[in-house]
Amino acid sequence: MNKLTQFKRLKSLDALRGLDMIFLVGLAGMFRSLPDISENVVFVWLANQTRHPEWQGFTAYDIIFPLFIFIVGVAIPFSFNKRLARNNRKSDLIKHVFFRS
Repeated sequence: MNKLTQFKRLKSLDALRGLDMIFLVGLAGMFRSLPDISENVVFVWLANQTRHPEWQGFTAYDIIFPLFIFIVGVAIPFSFNKRLARNNRKSDLIKHVFFRS
């Protein structure tokens, strides 16, 4: 069996990363625009969830960046193991990390 076929994607992590990026890139802006269409209570609530208020509590938007950092932290060991299985030279891994940084 090929070493690469032993590694399977952690689909739950991929799904969480996708949802986080969708919210960060697209949904937040759309949610902020909803009250312009209608002053619907739900639209106003969604728009307020994407704004950074003066600190008076926690909103859903405050979790986006910490969630992304968590996702990266979980993915790094999987990525390193896969890359090392492909090429056992740690120097190549270090070069790759430096380049990506």
